Amino acid sequence: MNPAPTPFPAEHAANRADGAEARMSALKIEIGALFAEIAALKAEMSAWYAGGQAQRFPRYPLLAEREVKLSRLDSEFKQLWDAHHAKQ
Repeated sequence: MNPAPTPFPAEHAANRADGAEARMSALKIEIGALFAEIAALKAEMSAWYAGGQAQRFPRYPLLAEREVKLSRLDSEFKQLWDAHHAKQ
């Protein structure tokens, strides 16, 4: 069986651009969902402390992990955005 032909450079660049746009769209959705989850965790934490709890919020490690993930996704989105828009 013959291997598939490799795309011409212009086609390859177009495929990369399509891939970057698809990844940016997926990142937007993931960032939005993660932002909502963080907001809910923060509201839960506020209610926890408003209820007079003195010990650390038990779901704080999850909140911290989600904030780190949000930062990573945001950085990835920015890098894709910058690379995609630098060519235009």
